[in-house]
Formats: sequence, structure tokens, C-alpha cells
Amino acid sequence: MLPDEFARAVGYRIRYFRTECGLTQKQLGDKVGVARFVISGYENGRYSPGGLYIVRLADALGVRADQLLGIRSGDTLEQLEHWLQRIPAEIRDGLRRLIHSYLKDHKVGTLPRVRAGPASPNARSLRGIPPRGSKKEDAE
Repeated sequence: MLPDEFARAVGYRIRYFRTECGLTQKQLGDKVGVARFVISGYENGRYSPGGLYIVRLADALGVRADQLLGIRSGDTLEQLEHWLQRIPAEIRDGLRRLIHSYLKDHKVGTLPRVRAGPASPNARSLRGIPPRGSKKEDAE
């Protein structure tokens, strides 16, 4: 995945979850500790949040970091490592350390080292949002 594809996909999910929470960009920025224009930049795919800000955004939005990043629950550790290979290197190492720390703290295991080529997932899987007509949308 190219850096701009990753940034757009994460930005789309940030916007989706922010609007689901009924927050403005300014309100989310205040919760995360960044200016409104930074949230706008994330949402428009101009740049990607680093590991610390992924965690802060997820906390402020009431979701898990894997949801913001588009990792489906139930993914295996091998799939997770393969996914990490597709994101920009400047973000990948910090996220890998964060994930390893979480797995260690929760005694889940560690990520295997997998050499995988880039993949091009479809737009729906990039977004990581519920499909139209899902139970969450039906409840609204």
C-alpha cells in the first residue's frame, strides 16, 4: 500500500468514527491534543498519524486502534505482520513496537517476521467500516 493510500484509508475511518461520535474536528483535536487543522489533514489523507496519535485518536473516538488502522478482528498474527509490511516505514516500526508491547502485556505472543510483498486491498477493506445495511446502521 502506498503512503497516500494508507493516509486516505486511515483518514476515512477517522472521519467516519468522529461523525459517529458527533464530534467536530476541533472537539476531536482538543481530546487528542492537536489543532483542528491536524485532524483535517488526517481525514483528508494529507498525512498519517503516528503510533502515539493512533492510540490517542482511538481512545478519543471510543474505538480500538486496530479499527482505525483497518485491521479486522480475528486477523492472525501472520496477517497482522503482512498488513504492517504494507504501510509506510516511518509509521510501521512504531506501530510494530506498540503491538509487540500490547501482546507482551496481554501474554498473547509476538508477531512473526514475515517478508511479504505489497498488497492492494480493495477500498472496502481499506476503510474498515461496517458495510451498508449492517446491524450498526440498522440500529440508527
